[in-house]
Amino acid sequence: MLGWWLACARDPDPLELRPDPVGEPALLFEGDVRPTNLLFVSFDTTRRDHLDPYAVDGVPRTDFLAARFAEGVMLDDHVQCSNWTYASTSCTLRGRDMEETGFYPKLSSRTRAPLPDGQPTLARRLGEAGFDSVLLSSNEWLSPTWNNAQGYDEFVELASGDSRTALAAALVELRDRWESGVPWFVHVHLVDPHPPYTLHAGYTDEIDLLPTVPWDLDSHGGHYDTLAEWPTMTEQQHQELLAQLHARYNAELRYLDDQIEAWWATIDDERYLEDTLVVFWNDHGEQFFERGNQTHAHRLNAEENDAFAVFWARNLQPVRHAGPTHSVDLVPTVLDAFGLPAEGDPELPGYIVGTAPTSRPRFAATVARQGPLVSVIQNGQKLVYDMDQGRLTQFDRTRDRAELEERYDRDDPVAGTLWRLLETRVDLLKPLASEWNLRNPEDPPR
Repeated sequence: MLGWWLACARDPDPLELRPDPVGEPALLFEGDVRPTNLLFVSFDTTRRDHLDPYAVDGVPRTDFLAARFAEGVMLDDHVQCSNWTYASTSCTLRGRDMEETGFYPKLSSRTRAPLPDGQPTLARRLGEAGFDSVLLSSNEWLSPTWNNAQGYDEFVELASGDSRTALAAALVELRDRWESGVPWFVHVHLVDPHPPYTLHAGYTDEIDLLPTVPWDLDSHGGHYDTLAEWPTMTEQQHQELLAQLHARYNAELRYLDDQIEAWWATIDDERYLEDTLVVFWNDHGEQFFERGNQTHAHRLNAEENDAFAVFWARNLQPVRHAGPTHSVDLVPTVLDAFGLPAEGDPELPGYIVGTAPTSRPRFAATVARQGPLVSVIQNGQKLVYDMDQGRLTQFDRTRDRAELEERYDRDDPVAGTLWRLLETRVDLLKPLASEWNLRNPEDPPR
């Protein structure tokens, strides 16, 4: 599996479909005709390097999505603010890193709490501009359960995580709003793939070629039990388990891609795409034991924290934007696309896509399975601080996108620069994670 990851560390050269001027908004609409409606399709647990435009292992998984992405504005160097749904979606939909707000979402049942009221979310901002909005989700982390559906006029709790069910429900909401004459914002959150990776009829070809394994990978509990069993498995068992997990994950992605293709044909035929900006984005990735764990909410490295975001509209000029982008950029970029004020708002520290300086620092944080962690990326260099262990790790993403080669050196001036940036995040997160026995760095930069 290491060879596969080394290959994935090198992304293919981005195909620039038109010049992308530095410092100017990347979303350009032909005739300067801006969209009227907004459609969000957010993806749970979807790894960037498992989507066809970013995968270099030659395995096709998402050809329909790849074709739609190529028609829009793709953010080729995009990262999320966290590594699990509650933290990443609250940040993305608010347009601000949550540690800056005085509240941080936590995974531990002992300290978790709902999102405080009064969040100036994208849905709330669009509502003030006259949009009618609805959120459809089966993941309770993105729902009223944790007060993480603020600003939406309506919430539809999906009874199933199956993408076919979710997209069918989204079609109903589109139909309900189309004739109203009121601008709308429909947001559907998809949870294919998500542990346990569900096997769908007609999508088991890759799995059928593999030997039978002793683990129960069909149930949520059985899937997560393999995390505890991993350290005592033999190398052969490691390879057998990884082959099963990858095959199941790939199968779910192919199923998801086919469901979106069928749904897209319907909403296209019914003309819901005629005057609509569509935004595809993921909340986090997924680890396959690259760092000793599987699933997510473990570390802030590439497999869990790298992200994708794509803007699509019929009259949007396609481009692959290579500049550094972050999940907090989605809100100001969407507002700007609709001609609504975004720039200069102190509650929106992100950038309209295309306007960010190339040297911007991009932060991420989490308080989840491994305790509090923070990270920063600047100029292709990344520093991660494990606040529970007091450990710093550093990576050069310009030649090691998968972050497999740890290169921290306390005497490296780059490490010092990154640490000075990261200290501000540590100071913000410390009082919000005081239940942990937080440690100072064991070997801080000089």
